[in-house]
Amino acid sequence: MSVRRFKITEEGSVGMRFGRLKVQQLERVIGHPLRAVCQCDCGKLVIVFWRNLKTGNTRSCGCWRTKRAPARGTVAEFCAKHRISRSTYYNWRRRAEAVP
Repeated sequence: MSVRRFKITEEGSVGMRFGRLKVQQLERVIGHPLRAVCQCDCGKLVIVFWRNLKTGNTRSCGCWRTKRAPARGTVAEFCAKHRISRSTYYNWRRRAEAVP
């Protein structure tokens, strides 16, 4: 069975959700890329480039990153806990990303 893909166009995109952002309106300024006014699930209004929404580069106002960061910890904490060097950590990470 084939998967049907659809093209996300500017028309009809108001009201669409991209991650935690919901498009409220589109702004077109002559000489600048198309921008979208979006409302995040946390309630904050943000203006983002339309192409970043379409490609998935922007999915929230930044609130998700701040909520998630303390749980993940830092590379320095991980290396100290497991008694490894940073170069070893980055080698492990590079290998893990290369595995399909």
